[in-house]
Amino acid sequence: MSRDTILKRKRITCSDYHRMVAVGILDPDERIELIHGELIEMTPSGPLHSSVISRMHRLLQRRLGDNAIIFAQSPISIPPYSEPEPDLAIVLWQSDFYATKHPEPDTIFWLVEVSDTSLAKDEVVKAPLYAAAGIPVLWLVNIPSHQLEVFSGPSKLGYQHHQVFQVTDQIQLPNTGIAVPVMELIGPKPE
Repeated sequence: MSRDTILKRKRITCSDYHRMVAVGILDPDERIELIHGELIEMTPSGPLHSSVISRMHRLLQRRLGDNAIIFAQSPISIPPYSEPEPDLAIVLWQSDFYATKHPEPDTIFWLVEVSDTSLAKDEVVKAPLYAAAGIPVLWLVNIPSHQLEVFSGPSKLGYQHHQVFQVTDQIQLPNTGIAVPVMELIGPKPE
C-alpha cells in the first residue's frame, strides 16, 4: 500500500489561500503560488529571465495601449484550487484594474511564461492547468532554445496546437492583427 492511498490530502482553495495571507499565516511577499490546491515554491528569477519579462512587458504595453492590461508576475485565479503567477498576463481592460479580484480565465487574452530553470514545471504543470481552464493562448519563452513557443486550442486534455517561432520570425499578437518580430519580444541570445 502506498503512502498516497493511506494519507488523505486537504487541498487549499483560493479562498483558503487568501484567508491564510489575510491573517498572517502566509507572508504576501513569499514566493509561492497555489497550484491544484497545493502551495508550490516559485523558482527564483535570474537576470536574463527578468530582462525578457521587462522587454516583453514594455513592447506589449506600447503596442496594445489601452486595449488590454498587462500584469507582470501577478496572480491569476483559476477557481477553486489554483492561483498561479504567470510572468505576464494580458487581460481584458477593466477601469478598476482588477482591484477586487484577480483576473480569471474568462478575462484573459493570453499568458506568457518565461522559462529557463522552470521549463519542465511550465510545460508539465502550468501549460495543462492553463489549457484545462480554457485560457486561449500560452506563450512560452524557451530561454535555453532561444525561441518562442505558442500553445493554443485549449481543452481539458491540454493545448491542441503548438507552434515554435525563432528570433528571425514575426508573430501575431492574439486577437489584434498586430505583428511583431520575435527578436523584439525576447531579445538577442546572450553571449
